[in-house]
Amino acid sequence: MARIYDFTEYKLHALMEWLATENRYEDADLVRETLDAYLLGQCDIEWCEGAPYAIYASESDVPG
Repeated sequence: MARIYDFTEYKLHALMEWLATENRYEDADLVRETLDAYLLGQCDIEWCEGAPYAIYASESDVPG
């Protein structure tokens, strides 16, 4: 049986970890909030030139 991995979840987690290793903790926290929202189904992620963009269905779903 084949395993299916969520590329978006994997890439956001990797980006969060990389930002933390670069001491960019505020940026890493923003990615963490976005990853949480994505996993909870509150937003979709679109990729443009390798960068993630969160698309929220409702303004009330936007963290912060």
